[in-house]
Amino acid sequence: MVKMNRKGEVVTITVIALALMAGAIGLFFAQTKYAKVLGLSSDAQKTKQVTTTTQECKPIMVTGQDGKTYYLQATTTKTSTLDTSEEPQMTMVQKLLLLPKMWILLMVLGIFFPPLSIFMGYLNGKLKTAATQIVNGVEKGLSKLPASEADTMKTELSKAYDTKTKKLVTNLKQK
Repeated sequence: MVKMNRKGEVVTITVIALALMAGAIGLFFAQTKYAKVLGLSSDAQKTKQVTTTTQECKPIMVTGQDGKTYYLQATTTKTSTLDTSEEPQMTMVQKLLLLPKMWILLMVLGIFFPPLSIFMGYLNGKLKTAATQIVNGVEKGLSKLPASEADTMKTELSKAYDTKTKKLVTNLKQK
């Protein structure tokens, strides 16, 4: 039986962490069946077919059986087809749906790399402060409007918010 010292344990844990990180990154960025489940793969490539036609007309001289010279139009038609494939661009909705998944990936990586988790905690604090400022600014703006317009605005905001957003706004108002 081999007994490992602390250095061996640290190396083993580091190797496992790097393997997990490489697997997670590969999972998120590879074009696999898992990427479609996670919402990262876009639709299949689109093939675009372009057909071009060119006509060229030239006058030619032809001598007939009777010995007279005749002028005729010779028309040449060339048709070419070009197939191009283009990668579809991600829509804004797809990019926004990708954010929570990337955030979870960063959180998992933060377990193995504490500086990343410290940075994410700092960023979360900044985002919470910014959201609180936005909610308080909207409330101040609504208080300066006439009552009928403020009620209309609150009704429209209420229609636009889902229950999670309403709870979040309520929590931010309390602070």
